[in-house]
Amino acid sequence: MNRGERRISIGATMQPDQSREGVTGDKIVQFFRLMLPRYTRTLARLRRFSDLDLDAIAAATGVTLRGLILDVDDTLGAHHGPVPEAAFELVQALLDRGVRLAIYSNADAGVNAQRRADIARLRDAGVIVLGGDIPAKPDVAGFRRALDALAPLGAREVAMVGDNYFTDGGAIRAGVHFIKVVPVSANLGDGPLENLSRGANIALRVAFDVISRLHEHLPAGGNPKATRL
Repeated sequence: MNRGERRISIGATMQPDQSREGVTGDKIVQFFRLMLPRYTRTLARLRRFSDLDLDAIAAATGVTLRGLILDVDDTLGAHHGPVPEAAFELVQALLDRGVRLAIYSNADAGVNAQRRADIARLRDAGVIVLGGDIPAKPDVAGFRRALDALAPLGAREVAMVGDNYFTDGGAIRAGVHFIKVVPVSANLGDGPLENLSRGANIALRVAFDVISRLHEHLPAGGNPKATRL
């Protein structure tokens, strides 16, 4: 199967579904998983996606990444907002050096025309766009599908780049490295919360980020400290 066929088989475009951003059984279980250090192990922490430097990560950790699974909302761009040009430039630079990239998003039905245009631009550049028919994050089955899309790369050659342990952190269960990005909304200094659900989501992200950092300071059985870029 060639690359084009693989992309078609997993969905040439995202099929947004509001339920993907809502509460699922696996998200409830993930809440409790994240109390354990092995589910918050973090390879690197970034202020923003455009700070990603695979050479620096390799030098600090010995891990050579040949593929990345990318979140969109609050990672490449703001929640349901446009993807900035700096993110497109880094994506192109990664593709030019032979890094394989796949988009895996829990985008909801509110995704707008600008976001659809941004996803089309990423796809046209050579990024694999996983379809909305695959399980929503943090379901490990969805990450395994993402790994299938990046074949023949193995899990330890791939990292998930995302802002949220609650969803993106599910990659850790699939054996994929996790690179944590500060949510774009935090970098932008977002104004009033859109609704209570959005506020609760942000609170959870902050809480589990704190927990993950605490797991790096346990006297025994904790995680190695993440590389900070």
